[in-house]
Amino acid sequence: MVSTRRFAALLLSAAAILAFAAPQAARAEDKVGAQDISLGNPNAAVTLVEYASVTCPHCARFNADVYPALKARYIDTGKIRYIFREVPIHPQQDAAGFMIARCAGPARYLAVTDALFRAQPLLFDKQDLHAWLMVGAVAGGLDETQMRACISDVSAIEAFNARAEHTMTVDKVDSTPTVIVNGRRLTEAGPEFTIADIDAALRPLLGGKTGSTRRPARPPVH
Repeated sequence: MVSTRRFAALLLSAAAILAFAAPQAARAEDKVGAQDISLGNPNAAVTLVEYASVTCPHCARFNADVYPALKARYIDTGKIRYIFREVPIHPQQDAAGFMIARCAGPARYLAVTDALFRAQPLLFDKQDLHAWLMVGAVAGGLDETQMRACISDVSAIEAFNARAEHTMTVDKVDSTPTVIVNGRRLTEAGPEFTIADIDAALRPLLGGKTGSTRRPARPPVH
């Protein structure tokens, strides 16, 4: 088990690399976009992008209260394409959390972020960074040795740095959660979005259809 002091020093070292690493190798928009975590129909006419921080309490509420319905109504039914993008509100903690999610792989990425959202009290109330990150690691199928190697991987830090720079300088995102639907930023309800806000934004783009399921009408009897 790594002591809290030793673990904090390791993370501080990683954050220093994050701050000064040159991101040119991954700055191109197509390279950053290729790293997107996405679900749903890749050919859908509607794309919803959620920009979030795993240390953001508003994002944790979105994850708990809005995302499950969003997934059931629109993502799993193929109505939209959903993209999750990373925002480092607290650079050290977010960088480590998101890199653990990346190390877990695309299939487990959102399981890791979900675990980190739900475990935020460990980070903020108990001030236990190590325990918080281990919750994410376990959700991603990683042990402590793998987790430590993950957050000290220089190439992974550089890739995260490039994604973070793109988010801030190209996408112009400076708060979380930010939700963008087909290029339009939803600002009416943020940061405390509800599924009703999402329904209202998506309904006009889906021909007035909501996420509810209706039985087909019976044919007329002649």
